[in-house]
Amino acid sequence: MRARFLAESGWGEEAAIRGAFEARDRALAAAPHVALWFEHDLYDQLQLLQILSQVEDAQRIELIQADDHLGPLAAAALEGLWELRRALDRETLALARGIWRAVCAGEAASALGLESHALPYVEPALRRLLEERAPLPRTKRQLLTALAHGERTPRTLFVENQAMEDAAFLGDAWCFRFVQELARDGLVRTARGVELPTPPPRGDHEPFASTPLVLTAAGRGAARSAG
Repeated sequence: MRARFLAESGWGEEAAIRGAFEARDRALAAAPHVALWFEHDLYDQLQLLQILSQVEDAQRIELIQADDHLGPLAAAALEGLWELRRALDRETLALARGIWRAVCAGEAASALGLESHALPYVEPALRRLLEERAPLPRTKRQLLTALAHGERTPRTLFVENQAMEDAAFLGDAWCFRFVQELARDGLVRTARGVELPTPPPRGDHEPFASTPLVLTAAGRGAARSAG
């Protein structure tokens, strides 16, 4: 399903994406010892749950979790995290499998309150996921709120949206996808009356990212409701 979704979104051929996923899963299954490094945000926590749902109890699984994003850390700070790794027991793996099944079944709310001390960031991530499942996803509400303050480009909207998150998780291309959907749904339009360029990966980054946008009348109403 994910390979099909990514292919339909323009990120490659479905067969190639599926093959890469299958190779990844085979490598994970064959590894007797796995050290996982994950951040606290929604995207990472969902990946973590997916991986823990696939490993076997016989595998040695160690987890390093950071309460901040790993990318900006200096080498010394990353090296220091290695000493904080902890082995996960069978109970934690069983818990992760149950939570992942609930997420895949669209029942993430039923998993709230099931976290353990070994997975401290799962519950905040699930709560953020549920906010994205609302009739108007929180991401879109945040984008409308930013545009309510005046003209913005998609690049600026991405930055402002990140600042509204306790644990930012969205890449710019996916944020641009939300912006495009808001325009498609008549809530956002270009400020100069030109056609909105196609966002990446199907279109070029710069033309889309630099196009000034404003709210439509419907968008202003939605922004008021979001606020």
